[in-house]
Amino acid sequence: MEEKKISPESVTATDGISATDSAVSNTDSPKDNPRIKDLRLRLRRLPSAALRLLREYKRDARMHIKESAAGLVLGLCAYLLGSCQLLFGTSPLGLALLCASPKKILWIFTGLSLSALALPEAPIIHIFAYATAVTVRILARLLIDVPAESEGRLSSAGETRRRASAVFTESIYLRMATGAAAAFIVGIFNIISNTFEYYSLFGAIFSILCVPAAIFVYAGCFEENKSDAAFREIAIGALLVSVTFAVRDMKFIGISVGAFFAFFVTLYVCRSGGILRGVLIGLSSGLAYSPEYAPMFALAAVTVGTLWNLSAFGALVAGGTAAMLWGFYVEGVAAMGSVLPAVMLSSVCYMGARRLSLFPAAKDLLFSGRYARDMNDAEAARESRERTNDRLTELSDTFSSLSEIFYNLSDRLSRPALPEIRRMCDAVYDKYCPLCPSRELCWELEYSKSRELLSEISQRISENGSEDGANIPEYMKSRCVALPGIIGEINHGFARLCRMSHLTDKTEVFAMDYRSVSLLLSEICAENKKDYVPDKELTEKMTEVLSEYGFGEGGVSVYGQRRRQIIARGFDISKGGIGTSELKKKVEKAFGGPVSEPVIEFKENIMTLRMSSARRFCAKSAVITAGAQESVCGDSVAAFENCDDKYYALISDGMGSGDEASLTSSVCSIFLQKMLGAGNGEYASARMLNSFIRSKAGECSSTIDLMGLDLLSGRVTFTKCGASLSIVKRGSELFRLSAATLPLGILDKIDAGKLSFDGEEGDVIIMISDGVASGDEDCLWLIEMLNSEWENDLSKMAKKIVARSRERGSRDDISVILTRICREK
Repeated sequence: MEEKKISPESVTATDGISATDSAVSNTDSPKDNPRIKDLRLRLRRLPSAALRLLREYKRDARMHIKESAAGLVLGLCAYLLGSCQLLFGTSPLGLALLCASPKKILWIFTGLSLSALALPEAPIIHIFAYATAVTVRILARLLIDVPAESEGRLSSAGETRRRASAVFTESIYLRMATGAAAAFIVGIFNIISNTFEYYSLFGAIFSILCVPAAIFVYAGCFEENKSDAAFREIAIGALLVSVTFAVRDMKFIGISVGAFFAFFVTLYVCRSGGILRGVLIGLSSGLAYSPEYAPMFALAAVTVGTLWNLSAFGALVAGGTAAMLWGFYVEGVAAMGSVLPAVMLSSVCYMGARRLSLFPAAKDLLFSGRYARDMNDAEAARESRERTNDRLTELSDTFSSLSEIFYNLSDRLSRPALPEIRRMCDAVYDKYCPLCPSRELCWELEYSKSRELLSEISQRISENGSEDGANIPEYMKSRCVALPGIIGEINHGFARLCRMSHLTDKTEVFAMDYRSVSLLLSEICAENKKDYVPDKELTEKMTEVLSEYGFGEGGVSVYGQRRRQIIARGFDISKGGIGTSELKKKVEKAFGGPVSEPVIEFKENIMTLRMSSARRFCAKSAVITAGAQESVCGDSVAAFENCDDKYYALISDGMGSGDEASLTSSVCSIFLQKMLGAGNGEYASARMLNSFIRSKAGECSSTIDLMGLDLLSGRVTFTKCGASLSIVKRGSELFRLSAATLPLGILDKIDAGKLSFDGEEGDVIIMISDGVASGDEDCLWLIEMLNSEWENDLSKMAKKIVARSRERGSRDDISVILTRICREK
């Protein structure tokens, strides 16, 4: 079998990544100016601030669009109902909607005013009656039905808007009285203008009685009390039937608007409310449109509701066929030009709206009832998450800025001060000059010239870090026979001063730690954003599946990238019992992968179904460590899972031997287990570990070979710091993974190789320490052994690798981890 390297399509490898920002050494540069630093910090924060403003703008825009759409629909309903005439030429339904609605009063008033202009008699008196009704409602709320909240408690803009919208929430009896009074005004005017005819008198009496009754019914559409859900459904049905009656005679390009609307409403109620509700609304809408066509809509509801679970398209075709047969029965061939085109167009529009997932969004568009509070809570939670992310981002920027400041400060503090350098140079001169024959010439006759030369040497050492003697005057070079020794002693003394400053100053440790914390917070923010990204395609699929079991009456949402969450609010018990095992299988089929067991919660009599993506894979490992016989083992190994459905395998090899190497590798292993176990990222954790090891006194370093397996997606990632190669066995093929990097603790900047690929079921990942390779970077003997002597028992195979390494003369510590990727059962 030929040895292969993993192809670029399956593995992304970056060797020797050094991602830490370098410390700034020139402390006198313009960028050390506090104003410039503040400007740089503001510029770094500018993208996050711009994104926050954009999110707020989009959120406000969506809210305004939603509010405008609701107002437009209610205004259109008001226009249709205002021009809809009942007995004795009266139009009480529009006035009833105006008095019943607690919101969008301006939209409704505008629609009614436009409809009044289309009335045959006295449009001005109708507009006056509508304006009187609005005025009376405001005065009744302010003077009679006073809000219960205290006046001083409301201060925010949101509370102010809430109070303004609460003006039209007076009691139902006041609304009914207001509507009756407005109907009385219109009735008296009609009686007087028609010279007291009995027809006008009967019309006035009918309006005065009809308006309060219609207000009582229509008000149920906007009722938020969930205990009155049944009455609310009746009220919404009555409003839809009223609109159907208002458009029964309208036609658009020859298509009956009444038939279109009645059939559309029948389909919607049948799918969202069950067959029984669909039949009832079909009969009611059919009676409002044309009594002889009422059975047609009911028959379509039964057909669609029965066949929908088999095929949505087939159910609509069958429902349209049933409607066509009834049309032929009632009107014969004439039905082809009157009703049947409207039925076909209505079916197409219904399917299009369902494909675009418009129905969940429309559920609370007009009516503030059953799920409004849940939606507001979800919006508040989403805004809270965004604010938390913004604060974490700002905190990350702050730590990054502090890290840069500490790096600059550390660079300044690690350099000895100029007076200290001068004292050191003086001490060197005092060591050599007393025995020099030219002492009197240098330090008596030419004292000022010698002091000036000493100052120049001290300044050059402070700026350049050393003195090479190139700038020393020629007369001094020819006069001073000890000059080479003086220069060497000065350079050595300066190095000693720098070393002492570095050992006493720990500012750089703070800089490295703050940089690592900044990276950690940035990763958390990025992961949080990914967790709440909506998935529209999966939302549509889940809506189709969950609606079959009665879930999703209040909407279905699927969000997240790595771990997807499925939430369905509301349950319709008329759809039948809950078979959780069957439900899970259907969801997994549409989801394209395993999901968790369904969790059903009850909150204020609302049922919520929650599911999430589950593990696709699991890992089985064989771990073995063999220390060198003459010393303590310097290797530390670990294999563990964390709280975020990730599996890790780790080999840490302390550089050197004895207790120091063992302690360093153990600290690395424990540190990474704690950090990764809490769900932190691999690279940020390794970076923090590097700064920790660098802060320890003494010479200590350690290699890190860290493999991470995402149990949800199967993605495998490697983080290698000075580690040996790893091998992936996939079927009969072998792939090598290596990165030419340095161990942790050697450099201020972490030197890490990051590699990743998509794991598959049956893959075996072989990780080894330096004791196995024994200086052979390619480790050809191991590849040949894996090729010819492979055993499926991972423990036996690991022991065989250790034994073969000893046979080949390895006297170093040996660690081997074999991990097999398996399908989760």
